[in-house]
Amino acid sequence: MEGTAREMPVAITPPADTCRNCGAHATGHFCPNCGCVTHWRSQIPEGGRRRVAVNVRLSEPDAVARLPIDHFEGLERFEDLPRDGRCVADYWF
Repeated sequence: MEGTAREMPVAITPPADTCRNCGAHATGHFCPNCGCVTHWRSQIPEGGRRRVAVNVRLSEPDAVARLPIDHFEGLERFEDLPRDGRCVADYWF
């Protein structure tokens, strides 16, 4: 798989509805048909880049099985933690 989770582009089809009631720092995006959360996007860029989280549970398992899992400490420092080598398949399968 080319690229890292941080470098991979994300395409949402069809476009999702948005809701800003996810907190002051993020916009939630929802499927207009079923209401599932598709992803969220930060409102405030960090170092020129925005933080994004994608709900991979809505994807086909083979398409996301090898994505690495990134953890971060979000309570006090909001910093990335070291990768432990696990990927989506380690949690799902």
